[in-house]
Amino acid sequence: MSKKNNNDKLKIYDNSDGSIVKLEIYDEYDKLKSKTTYTDSSKGLEDLLDYYEDNNPKSEIYYNPDGSKEQVFYEYYEDDNLKSETFYNSDGSKVQDFYEYYEDDNLKSETRYNPDGSIEKRYLYEYYDDGNVKSEITFNSDGSMTQDLYEYYENNNVKSETTYNPDGSKTKQRLYDKDDNIKSETRYNPDGSKTKQNLYDTDGNLISTITYNPDGSVKQKKKIKV
Repeated sequence: MSKKNNNDKLKIYDNSDGSIVKLEIYDEYDKLKSKTTYTDSSKGLEDLLDYYEDNNPKSEIYYNPDGSKEQVFYEYYEDDNLKSETFYNSDGSKVQDFYEYYEDDNLKSETRYNPDGSIEKRYLYEYYDDGNVKSEITFNSDGSMTQDLYEYYENNNVKSETTYNPDGSKTKQRLYDKDDNIKSETRYNPDGSKTKQNLYDTDGNLISTITYNPDGSVKQKKKIKV
């Protein structure tokens, strides 16, 4: 376990039998320095954290049960928005996420790079005037692209989430009630006709599945007992 200084604070989490589950060490400014999780009575798995002078997280190191480690390094813009996350896997391979922002600090784009430097995925975001996400465009490594459009209730909960292909055809739509519970999920053919629809109760439980023929008529309707 990492060394505890005199000014550090130690938090101990234990079971009812007194065995230790987790140890956390905080510095004098209440920043978490290390976390050790015990999977049995003899060995702890430790996470180490480091910070910049402005208190933004700088790095995290995770130790696996086999002794290997994984690391994450963070970089920031001058306005403290996160600029990049660099992940080093236990095999030494590297994956990076880069972020760009609008002037109002809303996230503009998110790009993930593979270990070979190629782009795995890229997301572009647009917003309504109230700050809610209006559009999310996803670019995949195979060149394909989809767009998700969102509508909201007055309480800012999502009302609908609709996915489109580049040609404008609808592929999927989810509808929600004002309490953020899913009401239905519908999938579509390229011509706009329905292929399948799932219906849910107010608790989010699936209660019915409807499949459709190519001409739009119902092929099968199945009720599901909750």
